[in-house]
Amino acid sequence: MKQSFHIQWHITEKCNFNCVHCYKEPFRKDLSFEQLKIIADRIKEFVEERNYSLTISITGGEPFLKQEVYELVSYIDKFSCVEEINFITNGSIIPDEKKLKSLSKFNKIYISLESVDPQINDIIRGKGSFEKVFSNLKHFCQVYDTAIMTTLMNFNIDNLISTFDAFLEKLFSINVKEIIFERFIPVGRAKTLKEQVVNKEKILEFYSVVAEKLDIDFDEIKNYPALKIVNTEQIEVCVAECVCGTNGCAVLSDGGIYPCRRFTKEIGNLINKKMRDFYPLDKKFFEQIENSSLFKENFSCYAMTYALQ
Repeated sequence: MKQSFHIQWHITEKCNFNCVHCYKEPFRKDLSFEQLKIIADRIKEFVEERNYSLTISITGGEPFLKQEVYELVSYIDKFSCVEEINFITNGSIIPDEKKLKSLSKFNKIYISLESVDPQINDIIRGKGSFEKVFSNLKHFCQVYDTAIMTTLMNFNIDNLISTFDAFLEKLFSINVKEIIFERFIPVGRAKTLKEQVVNKEKILEFYSVVAEKLDIDFDEIKNYPALKIVNTEQIEVCVAECVCGTNGCAVLSDGGIYPCRRFTKEIGNLINKKMRDFYPLDKKFFEQIENSSLFKENFSCYAMTYALQ
């Protein structure tokens, strides 16, 4: 079985929301379709040289605001190395169903939602966002395999702990397939919000609620910075190893590459160089972070440790 390589490709910085925790950087310029093809070809070359399979998630900004999004994914869909194409969106725009369903590698749409309490969600994502997105979410769930991405912040963590059952019930009742919980990392425009970083004790309190409610072993999930709950006949809880700088990366709207999107240190640009010229990263790149006292406190997360140093 081939090893998987994961890329989160932020094809635009344009967005119609103004979320407080956003890590976008408006100074970055969007690329033309011809430039996007150069990046796609260099990703393909890198993945094929190493005999990897590629999972690529198209996002932004808001990816469905990018005029070239359908042309780009149609181009990528023809690559034999591509195993999955996913989209990460704020859920405010209904995409072209015919164009998405024409993709042979299309897998899931991930929609960001911070709470099923409209007031708490809208504190983070903007007034009126819950009503608009939840209405669209019902449509998404009828048409596509749809997942939710929730960012754990001090704004919403206590609410999620106290209403976890209701959170799952409301989303699973409309056929949401997965829910991913990730920690807030103060980068980009949100770098001044360090007070919103949830401490380890509170994260573990949330994990203990997950373990208790879903009848799983707390020890199996306690050391991971993110959780995924899968809505199957029997609800499953999954964790994932960090792929930062090894089996994954983020590509930004101007072609820049980060070890992961929240690790704000650019290591190269795919417009100027081939991916093999600077990837994968040498282990020495992370040595200073691994030696930091913050590293284990932050679940051995390179991005969070780098952001808080």
